[in-house]
Amino acid sequence: MLSKRLAYFLSFFLIAMLSSCKKDGNSNNKQIIPISRPEVTISKTSLALSLPGNCQQSFTISNTGPQGTSLDYSIKDDGAVSGYLDFTNGSGTLSSGQSVTITISIKQDSTDSRLIPIDQSMILDVYTPKASNSVKVPVTIGITNSYSAFAKLIGSWSGTWDGTSKDTTQGGPNYLGRAAGTWQINFLKIDTVKGSISGTLTWKGTDNYWTPGDRTSGFLSLVPNPLNVNKTINFDTSNSTIFVDPEYPCSKLKIAIGYNGPQGSLSVADYYGPFMTANFDIDAKTVNNDHKIPVGIVTSEGFITHPYDPVTLEEEPFPSHGFISGVKN
Repeated sequence: MLSKRLAYFLSFFLIAMLSSCKKDGNSNNKQIIPISRPEVTISKTSLALSLPGNCQQSFTISNTGPQGTSLDYSIKDDGAVSGYLDFTNGSGTLSSGQSVTITISIKQDSTDSRLIPIDQSMILDVYTPKASNSVKVPVTIGITNSYSAFAKLIGSWSGTWDGTSKDTTQGGPNYLGRAAGTWQINFLKIDTVKGSISGTLTWKGTDNYWTPGDRTSGFLSLVPNPLNVNKTINFDTSNSTIFVDPEYPCSKLKIAIGYNGPQGSLSVADYYGPFMTANFDIDAKTVNNDHKIPVGIVTSEGFITHPYDPVTLEEEPFPSHGFISGVKN
């Protein structure tokens, strides 16, 4: 009887163990799969807009989360200083790996009718409520005066000048000569209030002065003589101007250096110049004129010099003129 009871007990025990193992196996097969969430990445969280050019700036919003996720976003101008900004693509949905570009500018009615809070920061908040890493990302937008771009000018720029000199008392192509050389500018300090910049301009090359030639031919001929130039002039508020080029308000500054008035009490050496005006592209780091100066036309665009006879100190009746080009060193 005892052995039957023991056998029955052992059988029951084995059945219970097998049932427990089966349940444990089923439990191991049931895996909890987490729900994937998108992840937001903002390319820039600090930008600056400048006036009066109102040059656009941009940043991107990307979904860098796992494959198959979707990122819902919206943008609101809800900072303490608000209502001045225009922006594109204010809301949308991005699949994994997708990006969108947000372009920002100052509202046109703001520039026309309201005082822009220069040097104050505004905030565009990017809301991404389902993102795993952030549900709100602030993008700071600063409003500055275009003169802040002056800082990119500081340093050394250099290039060439090329043009013509002439004495037109007789006229004709025989009375044209070439004036050419190199220049270098070191911009040292800026004055954003007076709209000027200080530094040094070094002007080297060959200009011309004209003297009478052989009289035996029956008329007075003129002969060009090389005037070797190597001079450095200082410039500051008194003899330089700088302003935003209205045609290229986001990248170019037009700068004039030198004296372009009547000779007055200046010596012929000082009156020689040069006087130069050119576009300085602060992004491309290049210097040029809008166009090459046509032969025979004197303009303030490019350079003007007043050659003279170094022996007699007699000033030539017509200035040399031409164009310049260069780069930032």
